[in-house]
Amino acid sequence: MNTSPGKFESEPDYAEHFWTLVVEGEGEVHGAADGYTYTAIEVTPEDRATFSELDATSDFVVLWETDSGFVWSRQATVSEWEDFKIESETFFCERCRGSGVDPIEHHEHDVCSICRRRHGPEETHPCE
Repeated sequence: MNTSPGKFESEPDYAEHFWTLVVEGEGEVHGAADGYTYTAIEVTPEDRATFSELDATSDFVVLWETDSGFVWSRQATVSEWEDFKIESETFFCERCRGSGVDPIEHHEHDVCSICRRRHGPEETHPCE
């Protein structure tokens, strides 16, 4: 876990390595309706040997950069990545979009990932 302040703060040690690959144009890129661009980098046997934090069942590390410049990452299987690409064609509401929620873990079709309610991106947040 990266404990240094900065772009990779609180992320697993592998995040910076995989982000370098993203910057170099590697991986499968997916632009989602929430405004972020997600990139899935395939995990290799060499990656697993280098980074013990990588799960044996994960096929990808998915990375994205928040509006505040932090890089977030998450491990995903092939089916999780495929499901996410379909589900992410919906949206996060404006209040929840920049909150740093893990979109792969929490995203539900047409439901705000934070408040778990249906509402459009232009609507007033129902929790207010």
